[in-house]
Amino acid sequence: MSTLPGLYAHRVLRSHERVESHALIADELSDYLLRWAGAAAVDTDVFKLATPRLALYSMRYGDEVEILPQAYDDFLLVHYARKGAIEVVSDGLRHALGPGEVLISNPRRSVSLRWSAGCEQVILRVPHALLAQALTGIEVGGTACSHAAAGARGPIAGSGSGLGPQTARFLRVPAHKMGLAEAQLWQVQLDAFCAYAHGVAHTPALRPWLGQVESFMAQFLGLQLLAQAGVDPSSARQGAAALWGDGEDPTGSPDAVEGGRAEAAPLRDRPIDPSAPVLGASCGRDGQRRERLLAYVDAHLSRPLSLEELAAVVALSPRQFTDRMHRWFGLSPMAWLRRRRLESARCSLIHRPEDDVTEVALAHGFAHLGRFSQYYKAAFAELPRDTRRRVTASSG
Repeated sequence: MSTLPGLYAHRVLRSHERVESHALIADELSDYLLRWAGAAAVDTDVFKLATPRLALYSMRYGDEVEILPQAYDDFLLVHYARKGAIEVVSDGLRHALGPGEVLISNPRRSVSLRWSAGCEQVILRVPHALLAQALTGIEVGGTACSHAAAGARGPIAGSGSGLGPQTARFLRVPAHKMGLAEAQLWQVQLDAFCAYAHGVAHTPALRPWLGQVESFMAQFLGLQLLAQAGVDPSSARQGAAALWGDGEDPTGSPDAVEGGRAEAAPLRDRPIDPSAPVLGASCGRDGQRRERLLAYVDAHLSRPLSLEELAAVVALSPRQFTDRMHRWFGLSPMAWLRRRRLESARCSLIHRPEDDVTEVALAHGFAHLGRFSQYYKAAFAELPRDTRRRVTASSG
């Protein structure tokens, strides 16, 4: 586990007030909508360690929260889950992070996050311009980089960083979850960054070395995105088609059980009160519809939900609702619903590994355990029982 030397000497906020917590974090990172989704006490704690080109934060809210930021314009965020669990949906790609896991979040259209109660995230803000600068030498002299970036058609519109066509390809990747080895290397880099960033105030001679650490971290992240962008799309689509294909059950149920559906009694309902206040600037009617949809689905994960029912929640026709879902999340309504169920189930297994897998499956609308395991493995490259074992081992 990373120790982050020096970061915790730089507290910028400690608050038990919801409005104060929201306002400061919005100023630091990006304007966003914030829903306090749980019953735990607000216990916001924020630390910040900034250098000329990077900013590192340690954040916790105390309570469970759901966050809808504006899409990131000219930067990306790297999430390192230090405690608890977090779900991140970046341009429709959903990822669940448990302790020790790392995600690069680089949305161009939309992003939403859900933090578990007591969750602590260590977040690095990285400008796109720094990524481009750090990888310039690799693009000129590195065969692997040039080959993987081939075929790019130009810079990202609105990035404001003057990115060249080779760099633009991998900066289009909306999210990338690091493997175990890469996540461990990232923790080592975070420790080095904290040591130099904190130490430079007392030892100015360290400043050139700090610049090297900044560049190396940006290079590391850029190469992760490059590798993701260079993967053969046809191999990635095969697994995705089985999981998120167009043949979803029209009732919104992830399973079809012969002779009827077993009643799925939820293990522990975690509904979000749809009337709960939402903090942040107005996001317009579509933003309010997304809020209602998320609240409704999370309150009814254990039962079938039809396209017509979900469309009625947001006051749209089924056709209009389907168009909006493709715009919001890049998925059809039923594909998005299945993904929401799976991610919530994974979050439960990470947060409460002592729970029975069958009960977790039923609580999230999966009446057929074998099919649940099949969907789960296709989504997360491990079986539900493997998640439990890994989390139990890491917490022991």
